[in-house]
Amino acid sequence: MLRPCLRVIFLLVWTLLCQAGHGQALVPGYVVTTEQDSLRGAICRHDELTQQMGVDFVPLNGTQRRWLDAHRVKTHGYVHRGDTARYVAVVLNQGASHGEASCIFLRQLVAGPVELYEYRYTPLPAIGCLPESMVGHSLFPALSLRSAHFGSGHALVLYQSARNTTTEVTWWNFPTDTAAYFADYPALAADLQAKHYRRRGIPQVVKRYNAWCTAAAPLGSELKLPKSQTASTGPTPSLWNASRLARNPAERP
Repeated sequence: MLRPCLRVIFLLVWTLLCQAGHGQALVPGYVVTTEQDSLRGAICRHDELTQQMGVDFVPLNGTQRRWLDAHRVKTHGYVHRGDTARYVAVVLNQGASHGEASCIFLRQLVAGPVELYEYRYTPLPAIGCLPESMVGHSLFPALSLRSAHFGSGHALVLYQSARNTTTEVTWWNFPTDTAAYFADYPALAADLQAKHYRRRGIPQVVKRYNAWCTAAAPLGSELKLPKSQTASTGPTPSLWNASRLARNPAERP
């Protein structure tokens, strides 16, 4: 019974791609609204910064494209060339001196007790050392002064929902800081110290830790979480999986 339904959905989505594409990079996808409505259709892919601003969505039962921001959608996703992308609505608080907090989407790389997010930002131009008061005027500011002046525009952020803590891992001394963060899982920490993982393997490290966390926790009990913490320089999510990241204007506690 499922195959005919899947075939119908595929044909409908393909029709949307043909009718509404007009040369755009449209792919099958979905959105989940703030009212918990799940909608399927097609998503027009844009550059990374634009996709943090909103989702360009074509409903399955129509051909008109709709631009939806993080005030109306809490998560959306799509599959493109075998790559599954999931974006989560967050609140980026740049501090009182930079105006009101803005709602954006961040790409979630790993879900679980410890979540991993990808954040794209605009580095400061190389014109010398600027004061901290000038950091954050961009729509997507860097999460720390170091990232603002020396970053590549790409940051990885770890989030623990149970403790509502975040850590930007971009500038970690790998693998030393990584092993310290996950020290309560001795086998993983030992493999990190033995350099069995490389810096680009952080998603695999987080997935392994989450699997161990889930397996070690008895049914109905709280999951174990890393005891070691580094200073939080990134956003601070306030809900599980989802929904909110709030930046602490202070670079250090």
